[in-house]
Amino acid sequence: MKKIIFIFCILNYLNGYGQRYDHLNIFDGRSDSYQNQFIRDEKNLYSLLNVYRDSAYLNNTFIANVEKTNYNNMVLTKFENNKAVKHIHFGSYETFGRIHLVNDKIWVTGSRQGDFWIDGELKYPSAPIPDGSVRDYFRGFILIYDKDLNLERDIMLGAEEYVKVVDHHDGKYYIAGNYGLRSDTMTLNNVTIRDEYNSGKEMFLFTLNDATFDAESGISFGGPGREGLDRMHIDKEGNIILMGSTRSGGFHYENSVFPTQGNFALSSFFLIKIDRRGEPVYFHSFDTGEGPDNPNNRAPDLTVDEDGNLYIGTFGRVDKFKFDGQILHQSTNNKVLLVFMCLSKNGNLRWTKFFESSGPAGSIFNKSNILYDEIVFWGYSNQTKLIYEGDIFQPNDTIQVAGMIKLDKNTGAFRSYQDIVAGFGSRLSDMEPLPNGNYMTWLTWYGHSGDAKGEPFFENKKKPNSSFIFEFNPEIPQLVSTLDEVAIDSFTEINIIPNPIQKESKLSIQTNEPIKTIEIYDINGRLIERISAVDETTTIDINHSPGTYILKFQMESQGSVYKKLIIQ
Repeated sequence: MKKIIFIFCILNYLNGYGQRYDHLNIFDGRSDSYQNQFIRDEKNLYSLLNVYRDSAYLNNTFIANVEKTNYNNMVLTKFENNKAVKHIHFGSYETFGRIHLVNDKIWVTGSRQGDFWIDGELKYPSAPIPDGSVRDYFRGFILIYDKDLNLERDIMLGAEEYVKVVDHHDGKYYIAGNYGLRSDTMTLNNVTIRDEYNSGKEMFLFTLNDATFDAESGISFGGPGREGLDRMHIDKEGNIILMGSTRSGGFHYENSVFPTQGNFALSSFFLIKIDRRGEPVYFHSFDTGEGPDNPNNRAPDLTVDEDGNLYIGTFGRVDKFKFDGQILHQSTNNKVLLVFMCLSKNGNLRWTKFFESSGPAGSIFNKSNILYDEIVFWGYSNQTKLIYEGDIFQPNDTIQVAGMIKLDKNTGAFRSYQDIVAGFGSRLSDMEPLPNGNYMTWLTWYGHSGDAKGEPFFENKKKPNSSFIFEFNPEIPQLVSTLDEVAIDSFTEINIIPNPIQKESKLSIQTNEPIKTIEIYDINGRLIERISAVDETTTIDINHSPGTYILKFQMESQGSVYKKLIIQ
């Protein structure tokens, strides 16, 4: 009984210093988490929900229904102060897309098949059905809204033409994506580009006047294989960085040809920087691409800091990771690799960091943010343990686990890992940083009825096919909400000697069970130190300020247990 009271004392002590989770909104209804996405400005949040053959609800209020004859639709929602104020329903037989906040406008770009409806009104009728086909071809669209979600402009594209990325610089919009499956040409206004290789999936880049939205220039690039563009960044000097996947052995941009590691069976990723004159600055090819049609959160992620350094999070489906043809890492267990890289402004490789998995299932970390001297990668592991230098830091291989990895921004050194919600089977759809240092997070539940047991924020709110948008503070640890009775009993098996302890003293940890790691948190829940390679009598030098601290012990078989340490 005393042990249980001790645990709740720790919880009560921490509750006065902020919450780990807050501001929950719940979407119900079958959804493709690969397509779900949100963006935010200084005040508002905008979400794009993919609804798959179902009705959609937000906080138990009906918002949209996919007709029985259709496959999937999308719902665009505006949130003010974490409350939904407007929904827009996009419907066709099959609809998918992305949202972008560019130049103070909300862009929805995507592709639809069949009649295209917006809030029940027919916007575009289906095109004539080709001979031998059941339906018309997919056709791209661009919808541009103000921040109150009033439609200002729409642009209908041709068959299999799809805008994936949008940016703005110096009076021009830059739009890029894929075309070529149904035609070897693409025309916007009077600007026509051509796929010289008849590849079936080529890439395009157009510039539009930001006052008239008329096309001013265009270029087709890629190669003879199927290609897919995923990311674009335009720096303050007007240089363009493009990243995606290619199945061409040679990547063509204007008059330049670059060797890749792709072939017609397996994609590789490409990264190219183009200067303002349209000349390539550098090109890189690395393993392994997912394919030419990556949805948003299965594509590699790209973040650029103020100095122009690039941070890339990706994964390899083969056990060797190659960069420009050179093997940088080979898995010790021949399994999937998680890969993080930093390149300088000039394209030189600064550092790489590799994490291995315990199984063949894909492990995708798809979002990155720069936070002071750290680079933060977010994503999920799909029923596989995650391993770094032989240490299993994500041990759950029975469910999908959403989590975050922190690396040193300058060296790539591993700082920490944590589950977003421990024991909660979930897939990360998206995340965005907030001004207060927290993150808006979108998780789709992919677990079992017992997941997150004991976590009050999620308990009794899980339904089949539900997803959660909430504010997440990673600095407040999920300390003991998921401990079971076995873990509670483990408190008697760990001794901290002495406790309390004087500053500038040595601390001895004694236990009957092997400890994998020790993490030291301050009373505000911020991680101070992480110690690995722990044996039965590890000694720790204490140089921290006087106060109360929490020690988290990662046990060999019982999970995590916690002890309070007082420094006098």
